[in-house]
Amino acid sequence: MLADYEELTSYLLGHELISAERIVAGDLTILDVSRRHASYEVVTDGGPSYFLKQDVRDGPAAAGEASIATVSHEASVYRMFARARRATVLRRYLPRCYRFDPAERLLVLESVRGSRNLAQHHLSSGRFPSAVARELGKAVGILHAAFRAGSGETEEIRRLPANPPWVFGLPWPTLQLYLASSGGNREFLKIVQASGDLATRFDELGTEWRADTLIHGDLKWSNCLVVTVARSAARRRARIRLVDWELACRGDASWDVGGLFSEYLNLWLSAIPISGDEPPDRFLDLARFQLPSMWPSIRAFWTAYVQATRLAPRDAAERLLRAVRYSAARLVQTAYEQLQDQSTVTNGAIYRLQLCHNILERPEEAAVQLLGLPVPETPRGD
Repeated sequence: MLADYEELTSYLLGHELISAERIVAGDLTILDVSRRHASYEVVTDGGPSYFLKQDVRDGPAAAGEASIATVSHEASVYRMFARARRATVLRRYLPRCYRFDPAERLLVLESVRGSRNLAQHHLSSGRFPSAVARELGKAVGILHAAFRAGSGETEEIRRLPANPPWVFGLPWPTLQLYLASSGGNREFLKIVQASGDLATRFDELGTEWRADTLIHGDLKWSNCLVVTVARSAARRRARIRLVDWELACRGDASWDVGGLFSEYLNLWLSAIPISGDEPPDRFLDLARFQLPSMWPSIRAFWTAYVQATRLAPRDAAERLLRAVRYSAARLVQTAYEQLQDQSTVTNGAIYRLQLCHNILERPEEAAVQLLGLPVPETPRGD
């Protein structure tokens, strides 16, 4: 592991990623931004900046974490994007990949200057710009259209895993998942298992899963960077970069879309002031973020996505409903992950579970009433 400033600096110098002149001039800042992996942001004022990610785990993966969630896997995805002709347009939505060092298990990426993730963007402004959502919908649509199954898959794509998300099996947890769970996780599992109907719904989601394209696998606002570019003195344009490809796999395009739908729902639930055992619907009007204020953004995302994927009306309607159902599963996944350091279950987790149940019971109503997206009617013969 590159454990300190001197080791990092020596590595960067040795691979000619920075120059000695930058160090002498004091034009070098290294920030430790580690989360799941050892991660560092290397910033220079007059030269390139980098994001370094190093896999330092020696033990088994954390609860719910796929075995592919490694820096090495992410590096292989970036190599595939670099080689694939079909990814030419997609590359404008990716950070630059400088190198991967297999001996150090170290990935060196571009640190996108002037960027912040989409969660920070929305929270700081309290707004949901349609232009940003439209750009995101286009980026995700280009990804799914470029690597659609049957469009000349390469051996690299065929080797990718295609298993359904781990959360679909949450009502029947593996021993590893249970042993790695917190007290809050175990209480949550008991509530999930007590609802036989919910377990059946999750089983249905697993049978619906289709490996129809390359997906990001963990698409959420924190993995979407926003960069505002000045096109003129009076006009500015938002650009999107999709990052953190550790869970990229062959999978269901609706999972990526549902993940982004769930971000709006999660923010809305988080903004509802919860008081004791009172039901959240008593405080809906007091929420800082109201769902109708998000609808133009959601519609802009979905419209741009459909245009980029060139889905026929029937296919678009089917993908939308599946994405709505998958957004319910993503709510439960978020709740479980937020409980990993909790000794007891929280009200927020219970409310996400209840909303999941409601969405799975009535997905068409959820599309309209929660997301502002009417499911289009298609001719029976279409």
